Amino acid sequence: MKIRRAHLPVVLAMLFASTYALAEVRFDYSLWSSGTPAQRTEQSFRDVSGTFVSDTISFLGTTSSFSANSATGELKASVQAASNSAGIASSVRVIVADTVIFSGGFGQIGFLDYALEGEILDSSETDFTSTYGGFTVSLSNSTIGGSSSYGLSLASPGTCPRLLFSNLGCTEASSLFKTGSIPFEITNGNNEFLFNLFAVAAPGDTADFGNSANFFLRLPDGVTYQSATGSFLSTAQAITPVPEAPTWLMFAFGLVALAMLVKPKQRNGRACFPSNSQPGMNFC
Repeated sequence: MKIRRAHLPVVLAMLFASTYALAEVRFDYSLWSSGTPAQRTEQSFRDVSGTFVSDTISFLGTTSSFSANSATGELKASVQAASNSAGIASSVRVIVADTVIFSGGFGQIGFLDYALEGEILDSSETDFTSTYGGFTVSLSNSTIGGSSSYGLSLASPGTCPRLLFSNLGCTEASSLFKTGSIPFEITNGNNEFLFNLFAVAAPGDTADFGNSANFFLRLPDGVTYQSATGSFLSTAQAITPVPEAPTWLMFAFGLVALAMLVKPKQRNGRACFPSNSQPGMNFC
């Protein structure tokens, strides 16, 4: 069933089209098919000034699980789409939004640290085109104006060029574990933070981001904040950066090179050491 490319613009629009409260947790679930007749179902839940949402929804053999915790900064979302004659595909997103007022440090730089772990499982029955997931982050200030948006995604082959919001990176692979930091200027007034974790699965595929997306607010010494919910990222854990693959490779090559330098030469099964008194000679 070639329904996935046709529905991709609809799903992308869903990620940005809604109007958000100043503080909320929320989920949106959508399922559609290209069977005859076509079927579609949607469910949404919004808790204004809430801090936690969690649920599991099953429909026509498709299962979605998700949760969002404003206090811990942890969001989870996964979709396992059914594979049948109806051509079922599904998407889910969870949202945390809150308004923050900083105590000071205006003009200084703070960091929103993040970690994302996800996995895409391809069924043998489909090419899982347009199965993907990841997060978007929106930072804005309604007092002085201005906003910035960021996105990080894991996607099936050929999908990343269409995920234009993924300015933090888009990886076409079966799994992803990535950490990073988003710098922002600490400003006076109402600062809105919005986190959106989403998962989209084509028929027979799984987009699993249940292990999950995490966020942590790292501020200069002495800078504190108050939030509309009173608990925004209050118990979030600091995120340990994970070196990129090239860093690990350079470290590994360095260890190998060091081992080759210090390893003594061998002769007849015995260790050989350079002579101090006779340059160029070795004693074994």
